Amino acid sequence: MRKSLLLLAVSLISVAACSTGDDSDLHYNDVEVKSPDDGFEGDSEFYAANAQEYYGAGDYIRALDQFERQLKLDPTSRPGRLGLSLSTYQIGLDQAARGRLGDAEARFTRAESILRELWNGQLVADTEIADDFNWKACLGLAMTERAIAALERRYIEAIDRRITRNEDPKRRAEMLTEQKRHDERRQHYGREALDKFERLARMKNAAPDALLNLGEMHLVVGNEVSAERAYLDYLDIAKQSVEMWNQKRVAAPDEYKSRNELRAALEVIKRKQDQATEKTVGVLERLAEIKFRKRNYADCIGYLKEALALDPARYQLHVPLAECYEHLENDEKALEHIDLFIRSTPGFTEDTQRAYKLRSRLLQKLGRSDVEGQ
Repeated sequence: MRKSLLLLAVSLISVAACSTGDDSDLHYNDVEVKSPDDGFEGDSEFYAANAQEYYGAGDYIRALDQFERQLKLDPTSRPGRLGLSLSTYQIGLDQAARGRLGDAEARFTRAESILRELWNGQLVADTEIADDFNWKACLGLAMTERAIAALERRYIEAIDRRITRNEDPKRRAEMLTEQKRHDERRQHYGREALDKFERLARMKNAAPDALLNLGEMHLVVGNEVSAERAYLDYLDIAKQSVEMWNQKRVAAPDEYKSRNELRAALEVIKRKQDQATEKTVGVLERLAEIKFRKRNYADCIGYLKEALALDPARYQLHVPLAECYEHLENDEKALEHIDLFIRSTPGFTEDTQRAYKLRSRLLQKLGRSDVEGQ
């Protein structure tokens, strides 16, 4: 698969064409942001470059500020408007994670409005010949719609909790009406997001985030066949992304002569590689779950081992590995993985309790005492 497709996983808002292989996001420490109080006024390209660096580094608040400065000087800039909307969306995700639902809703609404203006409603057959800003606006809009649907679900759950504590029939009826409105919005935005992800996934050289979101949405509603198909399409890209960042890490000492530049580049590379690894491992876990429910334990083991090879610190995966081996009547191997988990876990959790029960059962089947198994 072409390198240009791999770069789509790095940033949705690269001003340059993805096929250029631009590594500008490795120079985050070079970003120079001036305060309006110091009398400095850059041009639109200056602020655009800063915004890209901040976005690539995950500093969405500063990225938003720089995109706003860029658009003040160049209001029609499509990259600036796309970056502004996606930064706003990312800030909304953070607000939602903190439980600030009203603030998150305001961010998502703003992002949605900009993205609807950017996307022309059409998609061509291939991302590599498409108008970048058009299909990326569609992808951003789909992710925002999915986030709004998830937010509506949280509103519904919050109303559920209030209803159980309220005995006033009139107030309960009002809350039920409010809950119905939120559920209608949840369904609407969920359908809209799913439709866009499906259209984006059908494009040749589909965007990784479209495939990942499509898989997750199908899995949530129990459509495991479609979820598995999307995850497998994503997995090929994800693995290559991990390898790409590994190659950049190896090559970095020859590309950066300054020690400070090398240190900054390696920090960014590590963060990007960790993010790519986390996404890849997450998809491998989802595929393993699907195979486990289908009682395809051999394939489940394959995915779990692949995940552990990428991230050995994910010691929790030894528990489902042990369960798979037990189903395959390989109790010795199952016990080996349970012991690996128990030795690795730092505290007592539900997984630990489950592991000890499984260990006890395995020892009994093997005709060994608990002391002998230690």
